[in-house]
Amino acid sequence: MSRILLCLALLVSCAAAQAQEAWPTRPVKFIVPSSPGGGTDVYARILAQALGGSLKQQFIVDNRPGASGNIGAAAAAKSAADGYTFLVSANPALAVNPSLYKELSYNAERDFTPVTRGVMAPMALVVHPSVPARTLAELVALGKIAPGKLAYGSAGTGSPTFLGVRMLEEGTGARFTHVPYKGVGAAYADLLGGQVQFLFPDVASAISHLKAGKLRALAVTQSTAVLPGTPTFAEAGFPLEVITSFSVVAP
Repeated sequence: MSRILLCLALLVSCAAAQAQEAWPTRPVKFIVPSSPGGGTDVYARILAQALGGSLKQQFIVDNRPGASGNIGAAAAAKSAADGYTFLVSANPALAVNPSLYKELSYNAERDFTPVTRGVMAPMALVVHPSVPARTLAELVALGKIAPGKLAYGSAGTGSPTFLGVRMLEEGTGARFTHVPYKGVGAAYADLLGGQVQFLFPDVASAISHLKAGKLRALAVTQSTAVLPGTPTFAEAGFPLEVITSFSVVAP
């Protein structure tokens, strides 16, 4: 969705909330339920910059990581429904966690009003250069030969970064050790340092590390021009359908 359409979507939502009052007359907050540096954070900051420039008002990104997005979502749900606080979230907090957790301090359907689904992002399985696997098949083979030896980071149980690897494990019999973080951004620090061996993030958050040669991409969920020559999971022989999308909702 273009920047103009995103601006219009937010304006329509906030116009209703403000009942004809001029908007925005003060800074607007975007709560992001994950750590800085991940795909949701990147998307929120691009959106904040675009809206800030168009509407001549400050849009603040407030990172509230933890509990697979539940902490940030709960904070947003408790915020005033005045058009000045929004939740910018990936799939887990709104679509996955209600099915995974028996008790949540928010109700994804009741407590939020949809504003827009911004983008659906391709994902990539990326490894630290020390990992000997040069292909996805070789990584799977390592996960079978030495189950649990290789560790992967994720944005938490229930996130696409976790579910994608679990689907790969279930489909192949390979086994890896799961290390959850408060967001993909936090996982990158350990991945770049070699404390974990691979990650399954969105391409946007990984591209700078890939171009710098700090990480290596083995497969992507769908072909993308920014990673030419990288096979899709299907092309690599492991059909895998995982989608990550970023949405904006209002309390």
